[in-house]
Amino acid sequence: MKFKLLKKALIGIIFFVSCLFNVSNAGMILFVDDTDGRGTSSTWLTSLSNLGYSYHYEAISVNGNPISILNNYDAVIWSIGDRAFENLTTTNVSTLQTYLDGGGNLLYAGGHSVYDEDFAGSFIDTYLGLSGYDFNMPSFNNSSISNGTGHSITGTNIYDLQVMPAPTTHGGTMMSAFNVSTAESMMTSPAGGPFIAAVNETEIYSAMTWGFDLNMLAQQSEREQLLGDSLSYMITPVPEPSTLAIFALGMMGLASRRFKKKS
Repeated sequence: MKFKLLKKALIGIIFFVSCLFNVSNAGMILFVDDTDGRGTSSTWLTSLSNLGYSYHYEAISVNGNPISILNNYDAVIWSIGDRAFENLTTTNVSTLQTYLDGGGNLLYAGGHSVYDEDFAGSFIDTYLGLSGYDFNMPSFNNSSISNGTGHSITGTNIYDLQVMPAPTTHGGTMMSAFNVSTAESMMTSPAGGPFIAAVNETEIYSAMTWGFDLNMLAQQSEREQLLGDSLSYMITPVPEPSTLAIFALGMMGLASRRFKKKS
């Protein structure tokens, strides 16, 4: 009798936890398109799909703010494409700070991601962990440039960056370059100088900054490699319901043996 009650209780727990995962959008990614037409979101979304991630897409207007509740998502990708100058508003900064303070994971990416951000200086310093960021790498020609990396996120992979694919509505492709304070380097410029990608990992949140857009990676395989490694670094996999079921069956088996020994 006791074993039957235990079995029913475990089944109830499995059902409750499975429903809880579905309600909380566990494993879901919010993709915020803040490019104002200076980016190609389809590259990001295709890469996310190929990597097996579920996502919600939201485009915002210039100086707009997402209507989605960021805390409902396991990670937020905020893409500005090749858009320049004061991309983040005070409202954007407040929204992102609240999300990160609640334990969120952010990937902030774009060719001008930390360039001339009058409203986001403190956010960049404190939350993104960057310093010396108020400048950009010079624009470059159509020939690809290779960027080495030694961080564990990307291992020893070499990534080829290219000019932002058309259409662009302003002159040339730029890359944000910066130094790091509390952040850790992910990728350096071709000359090994300033960094163009970094991650600031704290006990509460993880915040990544790319000084380029995903479209600037030359090959689709490279896009998926870097994006996949970056997201895996930030997101802890959520147990599938089948995993919970196997765990529960094991618990029931142990309980059954215990009750049999007592009887």
